[in-house]
Amino acid sequence: MPLGASKTGLMGAAAEEAFSISGGTQTTYTADSTDYQVNTFTSNGNLVVTGSGNADILLVGGGGGGMRGFGGGGGGGGIWYETDHALTAQTYSVVVGAGGAGGTGSGGATDGGNTTFDSKIGYGGGGDGDGGSGSGAGQAAGAGSSTQTDQSGTGYGNVGGNAYASGHSDNTGGGGGAGAVGGPGDANDAGDGGAGQPFTIKTGSSILYGGGGGGGSRISADDEGAGGSGGGGAGAGNASETATAGSANTGGGGGGGGMDAGPGPNPYSNGAAGGSGIAIFRIVVE
Repeated sequence: MPLGASKTGLMGAAAEEAFSISGGTQTTYTADSTDYQVNTFTSNGNLVVTGSGNADILLVGGGGGGMRGFGGGGGGGGIWYETDHALTAQTYSVVVGAGGAGGTGSGGATDGGNTTFDSKIGYGGGGDGDGGSGSGAGQAAGAGSSTQTDQSGTGYGNVGGNAYASGHSDNTGGGGGAGAVGGPGDANDAGDGGAGQPFTIKTGSSILYGGGGGGGSRISADDEGAGGSGGGGAGAGNASETATAGSANTGGGGGGGGMDAGPGPNPYSNGAAGGSGIAIFRIVVE
């Protein structure tokens, strides 16, 4: 029996109300001779359920913002996934987490927002510490830990990478990804963002979500950390570079800002914003 939901059959002489869902953007595809309906939310909305049945559900929190130079990468959004989640006839609220803000001269990086449905949570990635996946270690902050939990399904999140020489360094850590820990900074390069986690729920093909942001550097324009696969943004190599934001609707973490090694009028660059999250629901169409 394939994953997903089947419509309610006949009970005695009368048919129960048929199971269906609506809301968000509705698409269909066929995989392994099974027809699926998918309802995707890239912003807040309502999932309307008629009848009762089961659905596969993916919740991805918003990515954390990258720290200001030389700053660690933002953590990717935490992921909650469950197959055959029971749904009943009602209107459910779906909240999609926004990406966290990148760090600036007037404020630090912020965590991504949580993506929620039916008391289940994909936690937002860490902007300056713990989160769905933790942020990378920066100039004055240690690597963040993952706060994502299973909640009767499966949770995905990882710790951020450490900075080179710990605490005060030339190369910071990458943000943790939903599929892998953030890369550590070393003597030559800032840490790469951790890879995201792949899922086939949306189209039948593998798509990665929750990549961590790359760490920022102060050595040169070529030493920034790369963004993790699954929407993570790259860090900045120095103050003249601009960190890259996490990709929208992937929960990718934002890249960390850069710093110039010598004195100057603008020795720091800002961290980049994290990417927004996403919520996906899949049922079998019979």
